[in-house]
Amino acid sequence: MANDGVFSEALSLYEELKIESELASPNFEKCTNLISRLKILLFQFESFGEGNFDTPNLEQELLLTRQVLEIATLISVKQRDLSLFSCNMNQLKAFYQEFNKHIPETHRSQREHTIVGLELLSLLAGNRRSAFHTEVESLAPELFQNIYVRFPLDLERALMEGNYRKVSSMRADAPSELYLHFFDLVLDSAREEIARCITSSYQTLPAAEAKRLLFLETDGALQSMAEIHHWHLLEGGVLQINQRAAQTQEIPSLSIISQNIEYAKNLERII
Repeated sequence: MANDGVFSEALSLYEELKIESELASPNFEKCTNLISRLKILLFQFESFGEGNFDTPNLEQELLLTRQVLEIATLISVKQRDLSLFSCNMNQLKAFYQEFNKHIPETHRSQREHTIVGLELLSLLAGNRRSAFHTEVESLAPELFQNIYVRFPLDLERALMEGNYRKVSSMRADAPSELYLHFFDLVLDSAREEIARCITSSYQTLPAAEAKRLLFLETDGALQSMAEIHHWHLLEGGVLQINQRAAQTQEIPSLSIISQNIEYAKNLERII
């Protein structure tokens, strides 16, 4: 059994982490350091490090460990670090599944549904659709109507339909500000897909229209996108999109024509 000194030290560090993590602009470096120190201590608990559920301190150890891992997971969301989020989530999941039976109903986590929804959102942000559907299949049926879980499910449906206008508008419906961190990564991926369609479908495009299609609010944001995709702004507010196509007189193959028609259809659906 972890001695009282280890538990007391862990509890003290947890309180410090909790205060820092709840700040409007937490110090991520400080949080990371505290989390690392805490995990070293947590692995000295019999319940977590050794898997011994006969310890008299079982409930206290499990609750403290779960709370630390939840904060670690939420900090990784604020950092928009998908890899770190996945690592912390893999450790935390046990506390929402097999370890739950050792925790009284009155002490069940108030963050669980929020974090479960964030995991689904992280998989969409990482373009891991297969893993997303695997996680969805493992959910209890009653969770499908939970507001935190429903949001990434509706978002995934809009992405599958190619309805990027709806995807963009869903930002205002996010059930928590925490969701915006991963949602913006999803929206960035959607913009990249639209940009690829534009590149393959147009030689020139009015800058205002490109900004509308890409759901960009500023000229600076459009300029950044243009630089990434090697678009050039011409006089009159027109973007030269497919410069190579404009310079060649060769007739494109049927496969390229078919592909461009499909891209054009996708753009029409977006509009």
